[in-house]
Amino acid sequence: MIRNVLVRRILFSGIVGWIGIDIYMSVLLSLQHAATPLQLFQWDASNALGAAAFSGGFASALLGLFFDLVVSLAWAALYVMLFERKERAERSFLLRGILLGAVVMLAMRWLVVPLGHAVSPPATISSIANLLAAHILSFGIPIAYVTARIRS
Repeated sequence: MIRNVLVRRILFSGIVGWIGIDIYMSVLLSLQHAATPLQLFQWDASNALGAAAFSGGFASALLGLFFDLVVSLAWAALYVMLFERKERAERSFLLRGILLGAVVMLAMRWLVVPLGHAVSPPATISSIANLLAAHILSFGIPIAYVTARIRS
């Protein structure tokens, strides 16, 4: 029974985080970088495929979306494992979501993405503030909220 609850928390919160961050990428990042959502998801795929992802069309964009899902589920699994007991997950989920979003943004920007082949635009104060707000509001808080609300 406990294992089923953990799996549900990971799956549901990871999918909610994935949808949130991908909506952010599709709308706000497209406006900020004058790139289409297709190009942004190809950029995600380029972390594994390199520049070839940008000539891969819709298939490489789908691969980028898949990578986003895997990464979202991994972060959700880490969060759920840290706060697996419902009482801990419910208590101050907002603060935990803010912290999760900030940690994820920092880790992805300066640890995970640099390990791959994707070329990141130069960091500016406004781009970092934008990424931080996006990861907190569209990823961290939703994951923390969903995790806290799933009943055993």
